[in-house]
Amino acid sequence: LAGLFLLDSCTVDDNPIPPVTGTPPAISLIDTAGFVSTDAVVPSGSMFFVRISASKGDNQMQALEVQRDASSMAASDITIAGTSPGGNPVLLFNDEKDAFTFDVGVMPHAAGDALYTFIVNGDGDGTEDAVSITITVEDASPEASTSGNGEYIAGAGMLAGFDLTVLTNGVDLSTIEVLEGGAAIADPTRVYLGGITAANQFDANPYTLPAAYVGGITAESMFVRAQTTAASTVTYTLIVTNTAGKTSSTDFTITTSGTDIDAAHFGVLLENAVGPNATGGIRLVDGMTVSVNDATADIIDQGNDGNGDWLQQIGEANGAVLRSLSQAQIDAGFDFVNVLYREQILDAWNGADVVSGGVSSTVAVGDVFVVQQGADFYVIRCALIESTATNNLDKYNFDIKVADY
Repeated sequence: LAGLFLLDSCTVDDNPIPPVTGTPPAISLIDTAGFVSTDAVVPSGSMFFVRISASKGDNQMQALEVQRDASSMAASDITIAGTSPGGNPVLLFNDEKDAFTFDVGVMPHAAGDALYTFIVNGDGDGTEDAVSITITVEDASPEASTSGNGEYIAGAGMLAGFDLTVLTNGVDLSTIEVLEGGAAIADPTRVYLGGITAANQFDANPYTLPAAYVGGITAESMFVRAQTTAASTVTYTLIVTNTAGKTSSTDFTITTSGTDIDAAHFGVLLENAVGPNATGGIRLVDGMTVSVNDATADIIDQGNDGNGDWLQQIGEANGAVLRSLSQAQIDAGFDFVNVLYREQILDAWNGADVVSGGVSSTVAVGDVFVVQQGADFYVIRCALIESTATNNLDKYNFDIKVADY
């Protein structure tokens, strides 16, 4: 009965496992630049690449399979020579069955560790060979860079400008910090991203990036105000942090250079041009108050209007050219106090606005003007204004800094 039972319960396997016979194929990962060949750490969200070399054993090869943690991967997460193979395992054809070298791209798992195995099998003989690597996925770091060679020159206390590019590598950006000589810049308003306007001025350091920049920054203009110290070179570091807390940093230098200004005059008197004291002009080179009709006057008061009221305006004289600070210079925080070098005065001139008709609008305390007389340049600031009701003894005091070329 027992023998009968065994006989009755036997079945025939229509797909028997082929016996393992002969020499198996061989597979390896080639160690070359740009490809992973051993256990590695890779960034999230981006493919890693392996260069696979395989050759047949006694029989030709049939297919290549890519597994993650012992399970076959979706074909959509694999490329061969940049193209989806359409299936996994990947069938081999023609000469590939004898030997092949494939560049395989693999989309990694989301985070942590996983074992990736690349398997090649013989055609119908049950042989195979495999190679495995452990891949650790970490959130990617951004990549920050500045334009040019990273060496910039600015007048003391002036803005140095460059272009900033930051690649996200798949993770949104969060903040940017600027270090000066290894320490965070204490006054964040010295830094601008996206142009010299109040809206683009840092309000903190580190600075939380606006929504327009979290997805990456491409050749965006950035400005850092240099130190006011005499000619020196200072190293600055930009640190960009993404939402995963990963950072990228890049260094650059700002060299403050220049020739000291030739002179500075403070509290120089300028009175109403129609006043009794004949002191309605200023000779800027030596800071002397002169008559409105003096041939050496560079700046003169404009007197009264038709009603006899003081205009409180200044104008150019004797070939001098008057300009006023531009809005960009004002937004950038131009400071008369920080003007220490000739080059700063020339920079101020180049950035200033032409004064229509050579006559200013109504002058207020703190207003800054730039003047050219021949080859020489001056930056002047109104320090005081006193207006009188009846005697035309209205007056200003001006501070003057001289670039005497």
